Amino acid sequence: MQAYPQKINFEKSAHCLLLLLFSLLKSDIMKILSQLIAFAVLFVFFSFTLPSTDNIHQGEENFVIHFTIEGERVTMECLEGCSWEKLSFDSSSERPQFVGQNGMQQSADELRELQPGLVDFVFSVEKVKKGLSFTGYEGVSWLSTSAYCQKGGVECAIELTEKGVSTK
Repeated sequence: MQAYPQKINFEKSAHCLLLLLFSLLKSDIMKILSQLIAFAVLFVFFSFTLPSTDNIHQGEENFVIHFTIEGERVTMECLEGCSWEKLSFDSSSERPQFVGQNGMQQSADELRELQPGLVDFVFSVEKVKKGLSFTGYEGVSWLSTSAYCQKGGVECAIELTEKGVSTK
């Protein structure tokens, strides 16, 4: 018996080679697709479990601050949650004052620099025509809030907490 070399069918070999390449390519596409699906699932999961980036109020800190307005002078007395007892400022400068648990500064960044990473709450306070306007930055449940005095802003008492304001 004589062995004859078999004739190679190039057409069939090319077809098998194309099928092999396609299956490899298909498996890479499937890997990429499965990775994209896993990434999307993780993204959706973390977008619901982590605080959103537009919500800068990462957990409320308990504090109670009593504000008194007498003419242009605004006096703050911290009743709970601060390392200070009394602060005051002259509102004639028409610039907001930034207040935190450690005191008062000209900017929120200056407050954060006092004790980096240990800022419980930060808000700004500004005297407006008939009361006070507040903007929350950290540790409060409000972005902005205001309190208006019934006596026209001459003498007024306002209480501010992490939840908002009340006038007395």
